[in-house]
Amino acid sequence: MPEFLQSKRLAYTIGQGTIVFYYGAIYTHVLIGLNRYIAIAKPFTYGIYFNDRKTIKWISLIWIISFMQSCVYQFDGCHYYFDRSAMLFLYSDELCAQIISAYCEFYFNLAFVIFVVILDIMTFFKLKKMAKPSQGQPAQEHANRRRRSQEIRYFIQSVCSETMLILTFLCFWSVAVYATTPFSTFVLNLGAWATMHTVDGFIMTAFNQQIITRIKKTAKRASLPMATIVLSATTKRIDHNQTLNVQQRWLRMYRENNLKTNRIEPSSIYA
Repeated sequence: MPEFLQSKRLAYTIGQGTIVFYYGAIYTHVLIGLNRYIAIAKPFTYGIYFNDRKTIKWISLIWIISFMQSCVYQFDGCHYYFDRSAMLFLYSDELCAQIISAYCEFYFNLAFVIFVVILDIMTFFKLKKMAKPSQGQPAQEHANRRRRSQEIRYFIQSVCSETMLILTFLCFWSVAVYATTPFSTFVLNLGAWATMHTVDGFIMTAFNQQIITRIKKTAKRASLPMATIVLSATTKRIDHNQTLNVQQRWLRMYRENNLKTNRIEPSSIYA
């Protein structure tokens, strides 16, 4: 193995990178929960907090904060690194790393997970209140039903994503400590987080029609050149066959005319 791959500083940097994504995942789920709650509970002020530009700013802020929080893991005694012998990411044995693991990684993020669950419960009751029939014009009632249906779909997406986060959080901090083999420890630690991120991507794609439409358009656009090549080759083959058919038809007509010209009628012999 190359010497630079065995560098402790590289191991510390990779560990810091995983922490960036860990915090990013937690904060992104908090942002999604707030987005759904404000969209349902305060729809008229939604544009103040969320639009295309502000959403990009929120996401950028999340990753900036996540990176700044992860920088502490580069300090001596505060490392989070990958241990090749254990096939796991581990905290250093020093007091600094143990305090960060307990208070910053567990209790701090547990508070965010509880906050997201509370947001989902409040959003659910708001949706239930919206489901009550209201007296209004048919067009307005139809628009309200469409909006309610869309909000319910996004709420279910949020709940599914946050359920995966909660299960992964419990698996990493509670279930993995009871693993008895290296493989089960690996699955319940790294495997749990990898599964959460993968499933989260599928959930987002499944509940957003815009993403599915864009994927279909991209796939259709990618397959269009091949279809054009096949169609072009087929057209050329058809044109060639049609040319041959025309030539054969004219040749047959020419031969029939020659036969008529050379044929001697019996009436002309006895005339």
